[in-house]
Amino acid sequence: MVTKREVLQVIKPPFHYESLGQEIFDSENKLVLDVRGWGYFQYELNGEELQDTWGQMVTDILNKEFNK
Repeated sequence: MVTKREVLQVIKPPFHYESLGQEIFDSENKLVLDVRGWGYFQYELNGEELQDTWGQMVTDILNKEFNK
């Protein structure tokens, strides 16, 4: 199994969320995650906001985990 240290040799925190493409990037602007869920969120009231909030939540979790 790959360690967190090995992961951090490839991707560099802190991470940031870009709502235009629903993507999460590292500090070197490398794409590390596509935020999915539109198939579900589109049927909810304020679906775009839900998806963006979800993307920001995932970003916050990544930053918290990798900044320990």
